[in-house]
Amino acid sequence: MQAKRIIDAHSHLFQVRVPTEDMVRSTEEVKGFDADEFVKLTDEAGIVLSQAMPQCLERRMLEWMGSNDLCADLGKLLPGKIYACGSGEPLDWKGSFNRDHYEDIKQHLVNGTLKGIALAPPYGHWYSNDRRAYPWYELAVDQDATIWFHHSHMWSTPKPPAVVSHYHKCPLKYARLTLLQDVLIDFPELRCVVEHMGYPYTEELLCLLVHHDNLYADISLMIAPYGTRPSRKLMLARYLGMSREYGVLDRIMYGTDSPGFAKFGEEYSAATYVEQVVEEVEFLENDLPEVMEKAGFPALSDDELEGLLWRNAARFLRYES
Repeated sequence: MQAKRIIDAHSHLFQVRVPTEDMVRSTEEVKGFDADEFVKLTDEAGIVLSQAMPQCLERRMLEWMGSNDLCADLGKLLPGKIYACGSGEPLDWKGSFNRDHYEDIKQHLVNGTLKGIALAPPYGHWYSNDRRAYPWYELAVDQDATIWFHHSHMWSTPKPPAVVSHYHKCPLKYARLTLLQDVLIDFPELRCVVEHMGYPYTEELLCLLVHHDNLYADISLMIAPYGTRPSRKLMLARYLGMSREYGVLDRIMYGTDSPGFAKFGEEYSAATYVEQVVEEVEFLENDLPEVMEKAGFPALSDDELEGLLWRNAARFLRYES
């Protein structure tokens, strides 16, 4: 089938990664940013909406990928095309409640400049069920905001060079899905996403999805290789087949994890992002059926594929075309 609509439910579009003191706070500071070009290219490709979020890596790595102000500016310039989210560290470097980050996120949510929050417990070396983080979940529920949880490992080479890689700074003990279950029990109204299918704890994630209707997951990083990250197409086929057997396939969303940023000042092109989406969607439409059969599962029906590509995300993001 030819996809009529695509929603990218996980990206870091235009988010420049720099040390905290050099944070980029507006699209005017992003080389190569062109709102008209982005709209034109995404419309042509059938991408009706892209979630975009910065990533705060301040507590352990003293850096940000983008900023809350940058993403808010992106959402303001591209309303209806960008679902803008923010990020922050619930705990500061001393292990105390991070009041500054909390107040920044709160102001954006209350003002409507951001719609969700990205949290990464493994990167920040904190447990998602830590009671010191609970005010963030209370805020999300109060403001009807969504949360993206990086509750997974990150793929890389076995021994990444310390100078260029941060993956070894993402300990798995902070990513266990059983930690998140406490949060889901205490905040049943919390609308949240587990990124990257919760790898390598995917079956634990599927069990959580069975019991928590407001929990979703995305398949970002599972298709196209990026840098040292290998493709995981056979793994993806197995995860999708398992999701169907658990009865939760209707809460699995397509996402790219596209970096979409200008690394260290290099110029960014929206065409690179669109090319990635087109390549991945072509795989899902044309090649995934064969891969799923190799994995021992029936191929997705047209209706299930449509759900994966946009309808499930539209429900979660409350997107109305």
